Amino acid sequence: MGFFSKDSKIKKLVKKAEFDELRKRHFEGEVIVPEIIDLLADKDSSVCINAGGALLVIGEKDPKAVRGAIPRLISLLEDKRGHVRGPAAATLGGIGGVIDPGVMREAISRLISLLEDKDGGVRVHAAKALGMIGEKDPEAVRGAIPKLISLLEDEDEYFGWLVRGRAALALGMIGEKDPMAVRGAIPKLISLLEDKGRYVGDYVRGHAADALGTIGARDPEAVRRAIPRLIGLLEDKDGSVRGNAAQALGMIGVVEALEELRGLLSDSAEFAETTVGEVAREAIEVIEKKAS
Repeated sequence: MGFFSKDSKIKKLVKKAEFDELRKRHFEGEVIVPEIIDLLADKDSSVCINAGGALLVIGEKDPKAVRGAIPRLISLLEDKRGHVRGPAAATLGGIGGVIDPGVMREAISRLISLLEDKDGGVRVHAAKALGMIGEKDPEAVRGAIPKLISLLEDEDEYFGWLVRGRAALALGMIGEKDPMAVRGAIPKLISLLEDKGRYVGDYVRGHAADALGTIGARDPEAVRRAIPRLIGLLEDKDGSVRGNAAQALGMIGVVEALEELRGLLSDSAEFAETTVGEVAREAIEVIEKKAS
């Protein structure tokens, strides 16, 4: 894995996900970023993933420090091992969220290609990465939108539900600033509100609701056809889906959902760092404010 010792202190910290300690060492002047970049290609998949996480933690406060990692990360997108390609894609997405997207032009092109990777896990990471970049600059990832829409129908035996959910979330992130760019995804996002795919259909339904809410906050008319199904999801068996649906209806400003949302006020199911009931309460307040 390069010229660094497999028993180095930095590798041990990366393996244990000691991100705070790694960040501290970096800002105290210790040169650790090159070794962390080298660890992205480690044979241990957990080390690869954590190395990407460490770069992101450092990059949040010091984007220039991790900018030099971009060429290496791009090269790792061609690695034969999926557990290397995936974290490399995820790390590029995180870096792309904090630096000028213009620097990411080649990386974005490669990430778009990875949306067709044979490894479902890699497709998940690529979709997530493009969503993170697109949230900052939708125009930079416009070329990814058709492929992301196609991934809403991904049927991989093991990763399909994750791919569909991540693609939905990415489209919502891109659509937050440019809803017109993702209008073509809306019919498929609506269909995903009824996803009952193998393993975790609720993950897909929740992310589809989230995406429609994000798009609808800027362009309510574009998601009008989704409203009956979003209201129906307020009775979903899964608390996270109910929470996402309530949040989406609030973002869109759906007055006709007020009665159903009031029925959720006592819902104590956990959602994010609060409860579904609290999300419903906030949604009601937003709708009433928009309507006044």
